[in-house]
Amino acid sequence: MYSDRINTYRDLQELLGEIDDKEEVPSSVLAQIVQKSIRHELCISELVSFDRRGKFLGKHPLIGEESEAERIRRLLKDDPEAFLQEYANIRQNITRYTSFLKSASRSKEQKARDQTSLNKFTALADTYFTILKENTA
Repeated sequence: MYSDRINTYRDLQELLGEIDDKEEVPSSVLAQIVQKSIRHELCISELVSFDRRGKFLGKHPLIGEESEAERIRRLLKDDPEAFLQEYANIRQNITRYTSFLKSASRSKEQKARDQTSLNKFTALADTYFTILKENTA
């Protein structure tokens, strides 16, 4: 949750930096800004709730009814091999999207989608790593 807050804030700052110089802003960029702002606010409200009450609100996609973290914990407990396979796939996706971002042949729109995917998989990898670390310590 904390890393997602940091990632969304960084993405927002990059997007806002892009539009500072422009008179007209494409609607796709505005949509990304709104989406990132909402996700960032959800992160903050979840973290504040956890800090004050010791419970998450359950509104953020990573928390939800059965949070992604709970699903991952259950997977590690029930099927460690599948857990490791999913984690390996996520790491491969991070490598893939990092490579896509370095490619000069990709358009700005593709790179924006690639950055979004990279952020998603990075946050997910952080969650996997944290859960694995919790269960091996």
